[in-house]
Amino acid sequence: MPQPPNPFYETFVAPYVFDLLSAAVFGPSSLASLRDRVVDQLMLTSEMRVLELGCGSGAVTRRLVATGAQTVAVDRSGAMLRRARRRAPGADFRLADATAFESAQPFQRVLCMFFLHELDSGERTEVLRRVGRLLTRDGFALVVDVADGGGPARSAWRRFVDSFEPPTVREVMAGALLREAVEAGLQVGDCQRPLDGRVQVIPLRVAP
Repeated sequence: MPQPPNPFYETFVAPYVFDLLSAAVFGPSSLASLRDRVVDQLMLTSEMRVLELGCGSGAVTRRLVATGAQTVAVDRSGAMLRRARRRAPGADFRLADATAFESAQPFQRVLCMFFLHELDSGERTEVLRRVGRLLTRDGFALVVDVADGGGPARSAWRRFVDSFEPPTVREVMAGALLREAVEAGLQVGDCQRPLDGRVQVIPLRVAP
């Protein structure tokens, strides 16, 4: 069964705290560039349907809508969705848990950005299985999440992330998403590690 959302995410201030914390972690300009880069990698056109699971406060949703693609954005926090709707009124927002979301129509693209690290391994694998079921055969997904960094600052980065994220983030930083994607029946493409290795971008397709 999906776990209930953190009560904090239902407070009025949650979307604003989320936005401020995200900018503080990566830097406002670096985060904006990452979001633009991820949306560019989706190669969206106006004929496509794109699904954003865990859309949060809508910062990426707004960029997806701007491509002209039909955008469906899902989050289990009503407070997050209220802010997201103001940011991206052109999207179709759904209040739902990513581990249980279903759609009668498939999507050419699916995006999971910075939320899987909040779930346990079983929940992450279930989300990834659903991603595979929701994708068209010629479509692909991008999973974007926190990574363990690199170089001499790696230990400091890990301690910093540990200070405010749930313990499950350690599994994701250690590479659990790659294993879980394979377990979910997905094919993993060439991964990228932008922002000095602090982020992992994982392309996924339905396995042949």
